[in-house]
Amino acid sequence: MCAESIPAAAGDPAKLGDVNINIGLGLDVIYLRANGLGEIRHLQTAKCISAQNHPSQKAGIVVVKECDLSDPDQIWVYDEEHELVLANLLCLDMAETRLSDSPRLMKCHGSGGSQQWTLGKNNRIYQVSAGQCLQVVDPADIKGYIAIAICDGSAAQQWQIES
Repeated sequence: MCAESIPAAAGDPAKLGDVNINIGLGLDVIYLRANGLGEIRHLQTAKCISAQNHPSQKAGIVVVKECDLSDPDQIWVYDEEHELVLANLLCLDMAETRLSDSPRLMKCHGSGGSQQWTLGKNNRIYQVSAGQCLQVVDPADIKGYIAIAICDGSAAQQWQIES
């Protein structure tokens, strides 16, 4: 394992904390130290991941919406358990039995699996237990639905954390 800095265009390392790149299983994975936070911006649409309704709504789905830097409901924390936590309330979760379901917000459990995500090289967000990447279903659709799919490097799977 080697330590490396995030390029300035990808964020301010001073704000994000130490960044380590772990090369294993053929994927280059970037782990942010706890308290790495910011908006998760979809590069193709320039929209940010947010709760469809309210971030405290358990089992609520997440979508991409117009980014609003003043909206605390678009601020995610990437914690030491590799969970993505929205508004310090709920974690981004994938149903482990039905991969066709959309990602949703659930109580954080800290045991990995359905809530373990890695921020990968090539701007991918990888769901560890499913072995797939987060993507916008139809970038032209105003509803902004998000799903996971086999990682293919497409523009629909490109994300950036903006602090």
